Amino acid sequence: MLLETFQATLVATIQILLMAGVGFALVKTSLLDDPGLDMLSNLLVKVFLPQMIFYHLTQHFHFSDYTYWWGYPLLSVGIVLSGVAVSRALLVFNKGCRNQSHFTALMAFANYGYIPLMLVASLFDGQRAESLTVTIFLMIMGFDFAVWSLGVWLLTSHKDKTIYWGRLLNPPFVTTVASLLLIMLGWHRWVPPAVIKPVKMFSDCALPLSMIVTGGNLAKTNLQAVDKTDMRYLIFGKLILLPALALVAVKALALPYVAGFMLVVQAAVPSAVSLSMMIRYYKVDSELINQGIFWDSLISVLTIPVVLTIYNFITNSY
Repeated sequence: MLLETFQATLVATIQILLMAGVGFALVKTSLLDDPGLDMLSNLLVKVFLPQMIFYHLTQHFHFSDYTYWWGYPLLSVGIVLSGVAVSRALLVFNKGCRNQSHFTALMAFANYGYIPLMLVASLFDGQRAESLTVTIFLMIMGFDFAVWSLGVWLLTSHKDKTIYWGRLLNPPFVTTVASLLLIMLGWHRWVPPAVIKPVKMFSDCALPLSMIVTGGNLAKTNLQAVDKTDMRYLIFGKLILLPALALVAVKALALPYVAGFMLVVQAAVPSAVSLSMMIRYYKVDSELINQGIFWDSLISVLTIPVVLTIYNFITNSY
């Protein structure tokens, strides 16, 4: 299990870094400049991400198929709030943190889609793989609500403490709500295949483009001149403390395997790369966000396999 998980995590991380490397190279060779990155960020938030959300929800989720479907979005929101709580506790000790709200965002929001999907595809097959895949999409619903509301506020609040509702009612957030309403009313069945096919094609572009923006932001970030104290606290909290708390919760609550696995995976994965795209979109300058994403993504290659091996040991499921 340890070797299989390590290989799956390594492959997922390498793929993410390779895609981000394209954006990094484009910026370093001056083929992509700041206006270009801004344009890509706008396209992502206003076009590609909404279509990805619409496609995955309307094509993969039905209320009737999952009696307790609402538990998984709530679980993901709980993980986010746990990240917020842990970050606030660590900031009591890390008093020199220059941007506490961005530190909290890195702790609260994880790479909740791509790495978990890669792990499930590599480690499971058959009915269990299908159940876990659908569960990931259900949890993404909760994460999307959180990241495009609380996440936006955390990333932008240092500029202005006022809550601008127009900033929170962004295209991904609105698309998530609208898609759920369509599904609830059964109207999603009337969307013709001629529409769904191009929506899927645009949806498939969202991840590569977000990686290009992330890589471009990294190219403009000094990854060596990091605040080592901030990075130590981030890596300890994000990759060690949060997964440890998740393991304790699984054992204490005797959660079913699927629910427990998803809780542990989502608690163990590194910070969300979408945060880098979001600070570009909202024109927020943050070395901490880009540095944190880079370093905890690299180190998670070592920590995720250990965490999942411990999970399988305590649940006696291999």
